[in-house]
Amino acid sequence: MKRALLTTVLALIALLGSAGAAMAGIDGDKDEVTASGDKTESSSQGAPGNDPIFRVPVPYTIYRYTPACSANDTPQGDDPKAAVTGADALCGQAVYTCPQDDAIRYRVSTMKMTADGKSDGEWEDRTNTVCRGADEPAEGGPVQITEKMIHDEAVKKAPTSVVHVEPETKSYVNVPTNFYAETKTETATLSIFDQPIEIRFAPSSYRWKFGDGGNNEGAGIEAAKVGQNGAIENVYQRIGDYSVNLTRSFAVTYTLPNGTSGALASPLSNTSAPYRLGIGEVQSVVTDVN
Repeated sequence: MKRALLTTVLALIALLGSAGAAMAGIDGDKDEVTASGDKTESSSQGAPGNDPIFRVPVPYTIYRYTPACSANDTPQGDDPKAAVTGADALCGQAVYTCPQDDAIRYRVSTMKMTADGKSDGEWEDRTNTVCRGADEPAEGGPVQITEKMIHDEAVKKAPTSVVHVEPETKSYVNVPTNFYAETKTETATLSIFDQPIEIRFAPSSYRWKFGDGGNNEGAGIEAAKVGQNGAIENVYQRIGDYSVNLTRSFAVTYTLPNGTSGALASPLSNTSAPYRLGIGEVQSVVTDVN
């Protein structure tokens, strides 16, 4: 039991003990800032990455957790990496007083840091203790922007997909109906931690559902001739009202405030509102022209 708990403590200390390890949260006043840091390559996986793309240089706080045992010192002085005596020693007070079975009771020490990562004072010990499990995220640390943050904000800013039809709103049985989509690249500006990030949405694929079971792919051509190469057409066989949908995917690139550019690892997609298309019937009527 104690050996397992010791392993847990050592893992937590490795994660939480260094000044640069903590990632979540922000503490301190926000001064005027400029972004800094190197470009991070996009993940080869489909999901957006949580690795930092760059650090926002604002003041922050670092945390140090020491098992709440009398044999353990807390960090002292103004060195963010100050060593402490007996920091990994365990005792009943640390092991057996938390309601969760896998948690350890800690004394918490904090230090204010400047925007450029230097200590802004000495270590301060909080008067209370806290219980933390092995899987709890670290607190404090530099403010970092990740690809996932950009991805989540880009989803909100993605251009709306709109169905364009010729002829509009009504067509006819056995008559080719022409469809097309917008193809231009659109830009927007995101704000993450008050940092402006320019983002570009370049349409990369187009998928059509015509409401009669038919589908197609491609951007289509406005005012296309019947059968023109690249045109998106559909011939309806029966009269009725049909719902047409367009799904566009976008390759997304961004520029950080420091001028560094990058791209999301996977495209974003959205689907248009249904376009209501009525299909009628054309009949020939023979009249006496004499």
